[in-house]
Amino acid sequence: MRIGILGCGSLGGVIAGKLWNAQKDTVIVFELNPDIVSSVKEHGLRITENKKTTVARPEVLEGPDQLDEPMDLIILTTKATSLTRAVEAYLPFLSKQGCFMTVQNGLEALTLIDRYGEDRITAGSVMWGSSMPQPGSYTVTADGPFVVGGIDGRITEQSSLCKRALEQAFPVKLSDDMRDILWTKLTVTASLTSLGAITGLSFGEMLKSRKIRDLILAVGDEVVAVGHGSGVGFLHSEGALNVNLLTGNGFPPNWLRHLLVRAIGLKHSRTESSMLASLKIAVKTEIDMVNGVVVELGKKHGIKTPVNSAIVNVVKKLETGALSPGTSAFDSLLSRLSSQMK
Repeated sequence: MRIGILGCGSLGGVIAGKLWNAQKDTVIVFELNPDIVSSVKEHGLRITENKKTTVARPEVLEGPDQLDEPMDLIILTTKATSLTRAVEAYLPFLSKQGCFMTVQNGLEALTLIDRYGEDRITAGSVMWGSSMPQPGSYTVTADGPFVVGGIDGRITEQSSLCKRALEQAFPVKLSDDMRDILWTKLTVTASLTSLGAITGLSFGEMLKSRKIRDLILAVGDEVVAVGHGSGVGFLHSEGALNVNLLTGNGFPPNWLRHLLVRAIGLKHSRTESSMLASLKIAVKTEIDMVNGVVVELGKKHGIKTPVNSAIVNVVKKLETGALSPGTSAFDSLLSRLSSQMK
């Protein structure tokens, strides 16, 4: 099988390196960032996991026009903001039975499936964490599986292809309801990733604060309410978080909800927000694809989302440089929420 990894950031580098080290398939990395390209070509992909570092040396190309054969699977690890452009650019270079697999935060995979069909797009979700401290150098910060599958109650042939490719190097779960999985992941991402960008803290540091945990739970409540309004059941699937244990419907009690959130913090204690990483290098974040989509769908279904709306506002200010991650940005968020409540 010929596997392409589009993007060599914190996720793409780990996926490419571990698949290449499995030595069972041809693995090609597509990357445009010159710092990452030069580092990987000179030193390889350096992946640290459980205090052990491995090196992988896959082929690195700057674009699909350099291919001499089509790809059977292209795993899209680019930002959600550039996902559609990536599919359009690389679609001519897929084999007849080949497909793309998405791993982005948000719900863009569902939009792509509506446009291109499940014979070309397979939805995936990453339940592990990683970071890229330096170009070409990666650290696995939390364990967990991939979840891949279909969205209409069936397991597609392409989903099985993705599973076969990934399970050489990762634990993989198959799901026949990736819509639920993506919304479940969105519940976590909208809470942790966005607040991580605002506070500038790692997830472990952030979740020590009760005030931040209160906001995380409030964000999650809004996402779940909007998901229900959109017809999502949030049925618990193997390999995914059971968000029903975190929603504010009276059960479980609030103290247990806080305990569960802290448990997530322990698992992902070293993980840094991908939005924060984007802000550090002055790259547009995925806020519109995460909290922004919750706000827009909330308007569509007549569901109020004041916390998500305030978070979008503050992250937009972080993008323009009007605010910097840290105490001032978090205070700005609290102030905005306070004014909304009056």
